[in-house]
Amino acid sequence: MSDDSKLRAYLFTVEIDGIETARFQKCEGLEAETYVYEVEEGGLNHTTRKFRGRTRFPNLILEKGITENDSLFNWFKETCLENKKLERKNGSVVLKDTEGNEVKRWNFFRAFPCRWIGPKLVTNLGSDFAVERIEIAHEGIEVDNDSESQENDNWFHIGKNMSEETNFIGTEESSADELEDNNIPQLNGSADQFATNMEDLVGTPYVWGGNTPENGGMDCSGSIIYGLNKMGNDILDQSASDLYNNYTEPATGNVQRGDLRFLRDSDGNITHVQTITDVNGTRVNASGGPENSIENPGIIELLDPPLPTSGDIRRLHF
Repeated sequence: MSDDSKLRAYLFTVEIDGIETARFQKCEGLEAETYVYEVEEGGLNHTTRKFRGRTRFPNLILEKGITENDSLFNWFKETCLENKKLERKNGSVVLKDTEGNEVKRWNFFRAFPCRWIGPKLVTNLGSDFAVERIEIAHEGIEVDNDSESQENDNWFHIGKNMSEETNFIGTEESSADELEDNNIPQLNGSADQFATNMEDLVGTPYVWGGNTPENGGMDCSGSIIYGLNKMGNDILDQSASDLYNNYTEPATGNVQRGDLRFLRDSDGNITHVQTITDVNGTRVNASGGPENSIENPGIIELLDPPLPTSGDIRRLHF
């Protein structure tokens, strides 16, 4: 097919493991958006430095006509309305040409239904058909143009079991080679000792831009750098976003003592960081802001569990 060939938007199918009635009339949400955050660098007045943040994948919205088969609603019910283990599925949106040949597919991974919408029913003689919609959350999209190799090593085809070794687009899992490429340095000390150092700072004044108790207080990133440098590291001043990008990697498995919890503003920028001190979610929090100075300090405090579901959990490399 030539590059300038036009493809019909209505010639598509949706494949979802275990859903026999996955013949949809509409599919929305094939999108990916990466947050971009800006840093104002000292001495650079004509522009700001821009860095990429986390990529977000909106939910897929699928629409189909009502039939006697309830498997679509049953998938939602079993996943969200019953006390069962979450069963994730892989799937594909497949685009075809006018002869029915596959020309492109968008594979989505680790998906589960999060919303079901039934038909809008009205008592008139209109010609509207009854339709149902389902909204699917997922963790990444891969574009596959090769219809001859739909079971390659880069993604799992429908019906295959999930593997913990698989690295999905849009997730936080990374291979060992990828972590080496990220140049995350190995730090002196241990996660346990680091958490102890942070616990020792509870009650210390919060001062915007501060990095040692001797200077009158510390802010969130300054306190973490202080806790790390007490173990023989030599880390210069870093913002919370610098710590995120330069010294941490995604935390796999359960939360551990010494993990960091990063918070974002409404634009997706990293603005705050906390230290987790136990598996229940207790954390050291430098509470304050730009209004806090030596004359008007905040406080470094200990926040009780549970750990909120928001935020990015990252791990230092000791």
